[in-house]
Amino acid sequence: MNIILEKVSPGDLVTYQNQILRLYGREIITLNLSQFEEIDLSLPSCNTSCHDIIEALLLVFRGKEFYKHIGILKDDKFQRHADALRQSRTLQDGQTLEAVRYFVGRGAGLTPSGDDLLTGFLIALKWYACSEAFEFILYQVGFHQTTAVSEAYLHAAMNGYISYPVKGMLEASMSRDVDQIKFWIDQISALGHTSGYDLLLGIKYGLEHIQRRIKHGTS
Repeated sequence: MNIILEKVSPGDLVTYQNQILRLYGREIITLNLSQFEEIDLSLPSCNTSCHDIIEALLLVFRGKEFYKHIGILKDDKFQRHADALRQSRTLQDGQTLEAVRYFVGRGAGLTPSGDDLLTGFLIALKWYACSEAFEFILYQVGFHQTTAVSEAYLHAAMNGYISYPVKGMLEASMSRDVDQIKFWIDQISALGHTSGYDLLLGIKYGLEHIQRRIKHGTS
């Protein structure tokens, strides 16, 4: 028998005992987890043989106008920091550090748009197994500027776990199923108010960064 007691926010508690999850807030929400099916949300494996897969996924992305729906103003400062992520060869420079500081916690909501973008960027790097330098910078910057929910998503991505629709999109990419890729992109786009678009843009930036590394022989 396991009992977990966690304080979420002032006055709110979560308990877990014998597969029963209870959330105590203005009202008590009870979930019997034994009624749920367990799903493997681990990141599928991609490696240096996936260059054509990355190119195919980016080709689909180029037909999508993510910028129109993201939760951050796309001004010169945004573009400068976005380019620092996309165009860096190693992600070990000062510009990358500045970019992460700019995006962490930027925007409104439970998961600010900047965090969703960074999570997507990290997922792409993790998928290609080249995320170590970026993860080090994330730890350097820390998560004190953002929400507990965003921090949880970033830590999950660091540990190789992603959301169900993102996994569906990556698996469809690896099987070269364009229709399924588009289906899962639509599913991701529907997440939150702008979170899905922010996440997809981050993944796009991550894939563009990987392409640059491949081109310059630093992958």
